[in-house]
Amino acid sequence: MNENLEKKLIGVSALTASVLEIKKIRSKASSNQAYLLLGSRCQNSCTFCSQGKFAKSSDSLLSRVTWPKYEIKTVLEKLKEKQNDKIKKICFQVVSYPGYFEDFLQILDLFRAELSIPIGASINVSSMDDIDELFGHNLVNLGIAIDASSDSIYKKVKNNKNSFDTTLQLIIKAANNYPSKVTAHIIAGLGETDRDLLNLFSILLANDANIALFAFTPVKGTELENYPRISIERYRYIQFVLEYLKKKYLLTDKKGNCLEIDKNDLHLETDVNDLRLKTKIKDSYIEMDILNVSNSKNNEISRLYDDFSYISFDMNEMIVSFSSSFLNEPGVLSILDDGEYMETSGCNLCNRPFYNDNPYDKDLYNHHQKPDKEIIQYWKNKILSL
Repeated sequence: MNENLEKKLIGVSALTASVLEIKKIRSKASSNQAYLLLGSRCQNSCTFCSQGKFAKSSDSLLSRVTWPKYEIKTVLEKLKEKQNDKIKKICFQVVSYPGYFEDFLQILDLFRAELSIPIGASINVSSMDDIDELFGHNLVNLGIAIDASSDSIYKKVKNNKNSFDTTLQLIIKAANNYPSKVTAHIIAGLGETDRDLLNLFSILLANDANIALFAFTPVKGTELENYPRISIERYRYIQFVLEYLKKKYLLTDKKGNCLEIDKNDLHLETDVNDLRLKTKIKDSYIEMDILNVSNSKNNEISRLYDDFSYISFDMNEMIVSFSSSFLNEPGVLSILDDGEYMETSGCNLCNRPFYNDNPYDKDLYNHHQKPDKEIIQYWKNKILSL
């Protein structure tokens, strides 16, 4: 083990610390993914984040989760005991402190040398060179936090040197180069419209990016500590459409069952011969060249975006209802019957227990395990009755 790193402190989510048996907590939740936090007090000042430069919240918090710190040596020893049993994967949350990127590469190399399980990370990247370097160090998946779903919201809440457009284009390029290994982190409830979110989902999924959807969580000590939470009703409708889009672009569900999706539901704004895909994200047009997308798919249909004609929006671009013909599609009904759309979305094995939720609530924004049957039935009835 690298002696210069073994005494460095690293944050461990409270639940992971319990699984590793270095901290005792009372929780019925479980996760096969170990969540680790590198660094504190970010150079950026995102208004919703407890690790932001100007946040007054404890630096042991990230969203609702507490991250007690332990020496890397201790954490590695415990991971060796639990790997391939209770822990099957590791995910690092990397705070953008000075020198964070170089530090993480060293720690990633150390963990890869000592452990046999895959490692992913959510880390700030500014170029394809950064991304290539991370995957060159055997990172299995990369989370990139665009957070906002439009340019205007991005400018209000992100407060960093990147722009919405450059971040989105970087995610798309990364996902094209590393299909299904790049995940965009998106927060619902920052002041965006539902159409903003759905347009962004469509673009990302059409370009082989995964989506990790979060419900905005006001955290004490942040600039948005008094900003209202997104309603769970609105969040459910968004989750439902996201699940439909995921199956629509992938064409198959996790069990490999083909869904009945009509290709006529997919639309181009411009002539197919132009080979340009253009879709509006409220504040700006993002154009993508179909010829430059992932080599893993050559079917133009998989790249076309959705016009959401099966959804009725109000004057503020919020979801009001769904067409009856859409709701009666076999693939759509199976989504409502299964209830998986209410579960945590993101990378493989990621379930982020209580990241956005109160442990005492029965119906969670992001369920870390399959919801109870009565919850599934409640939301099926609710959505079908809109």
